[in-house]
Amino acid sequence: MNRLPRRRPLLRFLLTACAAVTLMRAAVAERGLPLVQPFPVTDYEGHNQTWAITQDRAGVLYVGNRDCVLTYDGVRWGRIETGGLFNYSVGIDAGDRIWIGGVNELGSLEADGRGGRKFVSLRPHLPDAAQTFGTVFFMAVLPHGVYFITSTGTLR
Repeated sequence: MNRLPRRRPLLRFLLTACAAVTLMRAAVAERGLPLVQPFPVTDYEGHNQTWAITQDRAGVLYVGNRDCVLTYDGVRWGRIETGGLFNYSVGIDAGDRIWIGGVNELGSLEADGRGGRKFVSLRPHLPDAAQTFGTVFFMAVLPHGVYFITSTGTLR
């Protein structure tokens, strides 16, 4: 009679361990492969370095690249010329406007009237003293505005 109470905790432990192993095996089996698709340079025909990425409401990806922003709709790659060197930062605001920051260049992607977008620079709106601001490595897109953090300061 004294042995029966000792077996119950051991039996519970063994059943729990078996159930845990079974559940872990099922979880591993359902995990599958990661949803990653690599794209060689020959696919998107851009520079081999990309620096930033964002996605709009329609699901289109915008990728900061050299001299352009690459777009990918899930089927085709496209290009939006920016005229700058590298586009190091890409962001999106609540109104679905894409903001771009690069080397001495910043602006946004606006509707081009043909169902696409075109780059509109903000540099003409900057004072002469702020025309050479360096590289926009980061931007903070907030409800009250966009802050471009550059190698020389912050622009809003």
